[in-house]
Amino acid sequence: MVRISILAAFLFSPLFSYPQTFEPERVTAWENAGLTTELSAPANEVLITDFGGDNTGVNSSNSAYTAAIASLNGNAGTIYFPAGEYLFTSGISIPDSVFMKGESDETTLKFNLGGTGDLIRLNGSII
Repeated sequence: MVRISILAAFLFSPLFSYPQTFEPERVTAWENAGLTTELSAPANEVLITDFGGDNTGVNSSNSAYTAAIASLNGNAGTIYFPAGEYLFTSGISIPDSVFMKGESDETTLKFNLGGTGDLIRLNGSII
C-alpha cells in the first residue's frame, strides 16, 4: 500500500507544480543582443590604482573611479583595472566614450549596495 501511495504521488506531482511564467513585456529578444559594429579603444588610458583604487576588495573604490572619470575631462578614454578585486559601495556610471578594461579574468568588480540601486549605468548615444 505504501508503494502505491508513493507511486501515485510521483505520477501526479506534475499536476500540482506550477512553473514560473514571464509576462511578454519581460521577455528579451536575445537574437538582437550584442554589438554589431567594431569598436577601437581610445588611446587615452588611466589606471584606477593611480587614483587610489584598492585592488584588495576591502576598501571602496568609488572615489577613485570618480577621480579617474574626472581626469578624462569629458574626453574618450579607458579606465584600466589591474588584477585584483575592486569593491564598489554605490553604483557607477560609465559616460559616453569611456571604456573599462580589466586584466583578463584576474580582475573582479564587487558591488555591495545594500540591496538598493543600480550597479552600473551606461550613458551616451549610439551612432
